[in-house]
Amino acid sequence: MRLQQFVMDAIEAMGGVVVQTEYALCEVMLPEQRRGILQGRGEGVLAFDYEVAEEHPEAEFVTFGSYLFEQLIAAVQTMAVSGVRYADVERWQVQDPLAKLRKRLPEQGQYTLISEREALAAWAVYAYRVAYVADDREEVYEQLWVDMATGAVDEEMAIAAQQLPYRSEPSTQLPLADALPLTESFLRGYRYMRERAEREGSRRTAGLQLDREIARINDYYDALIQENAKRSQRKGLSEAKLAELATKEAAIRLEHEKQLRDIESKYTVRAELALDYGLLYYVPVTEYTVSREYRKQTELYRLRYNPILKTFQSARGSIPD
Repeated sequence: MRLQQFVMDAIEAMGGVVVQTEYALCEVMLPEQRRGILQGRGEGVLAFDYEVAEEHPEAEFVTFGSYLFEQLIAAVQTMAVSGVRYADVERWQVQDPLAKLRKRLPEQGQYTLISEREALAAWAVYAYRVAYVADDREEVYEQLWVDMATGAVDEEMAIAAQQLPYRSEPSTQLPLADALPLTESFLRGYRYMRERAEREGSRRTAGLQLDREIARINDYYDALIQENAKRSQRKGLSEAKLAELATKEAAIRLEHEKQLRDIESKYTVRAELALDYGLLYYVPVTEYTVSREYRKQTELYRLRYNPILKTFQSARGSIPD
């Protein structure tokens, strides 16, 4: 269910906890600053199916347009952007654009430049603190750029724009290019960062001596169990002594399981995300619409010239990409 996944991702992104207990039913906990979503409560039960909600009267039924959904959308939009910057570039026009565009497009065919326009393209920039937690805690800072035209994470812009001067007001008035909703860009960026952090956590876990520690614990407790078994096989033992040895074996096994859980908790690296800030970064671009005629077929391409990367990129709605 896309609605349920959206709500779960959004609550986790704002520092909450979500536990799916059964189909279309979740228990959630919210940080103190976000409790307004649940009308002041810190925890609750959410249902995403009408019949499930009827079976669980304590649950709040969540659907498009419900109070909780609207509060969640408002919170995500507040988190998504806390500032606006405008790239300070001098030129974003291209001389002889069709000749340059053809280098990006298939070689065969007759090309015609249908239209061109100047616009402000947007990138959503999200700065995360990522904590890797095991026996100790290490925090790193990650900045993520999401192209609002395509919804893709743009690692090239994240690098190239760092040294670029910017303004708090646009240097020229241009229309806004087509863009995704802020909520969608925020959640796409969060999912990308969460997956990347989890991969890094797994890599760090693999680099530790977890397997060696588990093997050491297993060997130790296996030896204790074998020694206890040898004692129980001695002749002439009373029923009371046999019962004592059986109780001892059960205690050894319980302690064995506890030690394994403790060592896995110590060495397994967990990734925790926290959003520091978000902002919109606007860049003046020139968008081009080009038609290609080939074998009595016509295709349309929409591309834009990015003056920061000094290259053409696909614009939203490109056919094909």
